[in-house]
Amino acid sequence: MRPTTLAIAILFALPIQLQAGTAGCGTSLTLEAASKQAAAVFVGRAGTVSPTSDDVTFDVDWQWKGNPMPAIVKVSVSGSADLTTSAASRVFQSGRRYLVFTTNSFDPFVVDACGPHQSYVADGSVIPPNLWEPLGASEPSKPDPVPVDQPAQKAPSWTLLGASALGAVTLLLLLRWLYKWRARRKSAGPKQFRMSRTNRAWLAEQEKIESAKPTFAERELQKQRKTWRKKRDRRRKAAAKTATKERTSVES
Repeated sequence: MRPTTLAIAILFALPIQLQAGTAGCGTSLTLEAASKQAAAVFVGRAGTVSPTSDDVTFDVDWQWKGNPMPAIVKVSVSGSADLTTSAASRVFQSGRRYLVFTTNSFDPFVVDACGPHQSYVADGSVIPPNLWEPLGASEPSKPDPVPVDQPAQKAPSWTLLGASALGAVTLLLLLRWLYKWRARRKSAGPKQFRMSRTNRAWLAEQEKIESAKPTFAERELQKQRKTWRKKRDRRRKAAAKTATKERTSVES
């Protein structure tokens, strides 16, 4: 089918699909009226539609109205469901592209089961003007891409060079401080020696006292002599007592 023929077919099919999708609810809206009532309008492909859940995930292709959308949005269908199917399964089919009119402008988006939702099967990258011109937009805006974690970037070479230069400067400053500290320590030695000259006499006296002290051998010899003298004195005293007793006995 030629592109022109496809565009004409979509142009004539839109009002029919719009009325058919809302006939069960007893309403019929044009694109202009549906766009004015909706908080956000976008074209996206429906994901998995469950008969037990009213939530559907959409891959957004184009957006006409509302706050900027991410590439993937969640849509919740509000409306009564029968005993066998959910409201979402009565409105959307998995894998088909739809023109969606939401009642709010934030994720998760809410759509009315009786609202206008048209099945749009053309290529999402080439949208014919007869679809978006009635909505009052010159051209739809593309949705925001899905955020992807960026890999860790390596540090630039100039950063490593700056760190190396800083380390070298720090090392030079440390070596300079160490050199000055050693120089001050060396210069402080003679000053202390000159200051101690005033106490030379006292130091000489202390040296004499230390030199006059007996050595260990001399102290041991002095102890032995002292012990020998004590023993000698005791023997002399004992001998004197014995002699005194003998003289006393002779005289008596």
